[in-house]
Amino acid sequence: MALDLDMTFFQDYDRVKNRIYYKLVSYRKNRKFLADAPCIRWHDLALVFYYALEEEVAKRAYITINRQHMLMWKQSAESLYRIAGRNTRRDMPELLVSMGELVQEMTGMHMRDDKELPMYVLTNQEKRYGASALLYSRQIRALADQFESDLLILPSSVHEVLLLPDDHRQKYAFYRQMVKEVNTTQVEPEEVLSYSLYRYNRKNSEIEEIIS
Repeated sequence: MALDLDMTFFQDYDRVKNRIYYKLVSYRKNRKFLADAPCIRWHDLALVFYYALEEEVAKRAYITINRQHMLMWKQSAESLYRIAGRNTRRDMPELLVSMGELVQEMTGMHMRDDKELPMYVLTNQEKRYGASALLYSRQIRALADQFESDLLILPSSVHEVLLLPDDHRQKYAFYRQMVKEVNTTQVEPEEVLSYSLYRYNRKNSEIEEIIS
């Protein structure tokens, strides 16, 4: 059923700015859409903006922000990034859990964490567009320090990413194939984030794309 909403408030930036957030999407898969949407490139991804309606109005409904909105509000992509960054960190705090903890939460079944391949899930408290937590996570550094190594980052979907120590026990081709299989068999096409691998560089405290 279509919602009958008075959207005149949406013209007033001061009334909407506190509910503007960002998410990460594939740049290549969304080139046509991104031609009409303000975005910021990040490796092979794009950071895009959306307005989340109040829960009492429409649960989990949002409006993707396009260039017309940006011009109407007299805002730039950079100013949207600043306000969305503040809002996203505040309202969607990061969540980092081991794969075993996540499976137990979802199924109620106890699952031991694999000591040979320790894997963690990074998302946000809502588990919606949680891959964007990569941009503001403070726990990635702590996890890298715990393992005393760089971290591999595997894109699981737009909602979460997987983290594991970059201990070189497996070749990167192994993980690329893992990402490909998950994207092909487990993730809806519109929720595929990337087929690339990334690495948290502990020395530089930066996330980089693994090219080779």
